Formats: sequence, structure tokens, C-alpha cells
Amino acid sequence: MNCTKCKSDKPPEAFAKNRTMRRGYSYWCKACMKLCLAEYHRKHGYPAQQKYGRRNPEKIKAMNVAWNAANKERRAATIQAWGRSAAGRAKVVRRRAIKARAIPQWADSKKILDVYKARIAAQELFGVMVHVDHAVPLQSDFVCGLHCEDNLVLLPAIDNLVKSNTIWPDMWEAA
Repeated sequence: MNCTKCKSDKPPEAFAKNRTMRRGYSYWCKACMKLCLAEYHRKHGYPAQQKYGRRNPEKIKAMNVAWNAANKERRAATIQAWGRSAAGRAKVVRRRAIKARAIPQWADSKKILDVYKARIAAQELFGVMVHVDHAVPLQSDFVCGLHCEDNLVLLPAIDNLVKSNTIWPDMWEAA
């Protein structure tokens, strides 16, 4: 059979079955169809999944938390591999630069270091991963916080990852 996309002769197994076509198989081979779909999704994304995700953010978060809990080793290996990749290293470098620009001259570096030491102690005490988070995010559409001791808080890792880069509505009354 001949693929009309790549113009090569291939066996019938290389084509998807399609009863609507006269020959009973697609005109493009599976490899060409895969490349075409990948290009389409690179340009347009996955509209149906994106629409569902916008309508059901809580369900998506719950599914992600459940999957992460069931696949801890796999997720750890993926994270380690990503951290060793060029994209992972670039993100770390970018984050460090953002943090460095957000340190005011009056910040007390010893107090900032004490917060990070307290994180280690809290992890050992409670037995869960603890993150040092910025109460006011360093980068946001609304406000950009500083990397100083007054803006650092300790949070369980799962809470920090779920909240992501957001601020809360009554943030200014809480402060």
C-alpha cells in the first residue's frame, strides 16, 4: 500500500483501519498521521482537555494528588531526570536570578538563613516535606514580593504545591 503523505510503499499493518475509505485503510500511514497530529497539537493544544480543566480545577488537582501519591518513585525519577536536563537547569538559574533581584539591601541574611534552618528542623520534627515559601509571591500579575525574612513562611510541601503562585483575597487584612 502507498502512503499519500510520504509517498512510500508500506505493508497494510502500517496503516490504521478505516471503513469509510474505499480501500479499508487510511490514506496516510500511522507514522505520518502521528507527525501530523503532533504538529497540530503543538500549534493548537488539546482544546477538549483544556476546556475540561478550566471547568473542573478541583477534580484535576485531586486526580494529580492521587496519581502522585500512587507513583512516588516514578515521579521522583522523572523530577530528577528533568532537573538534570537543560530545561531544568535553566529554570533553576532563572529562579535564582529572580530571588537575587528580590533581596532588598536592608534584608538580614542571617535571619533568612535561620528560616531555612528552621525548615530542616521542621521536616525532622514532623516527618513531612516542608517548603520555605514567600507569603507574597516573588512574581505575580498583581504584586511582587521581596526575598526577606518577613516574607518567608514554612508550609507543608503539598500545601505549597497546591497553592502554586497565588495570593489570597484577604491577604492585606491578614498582614
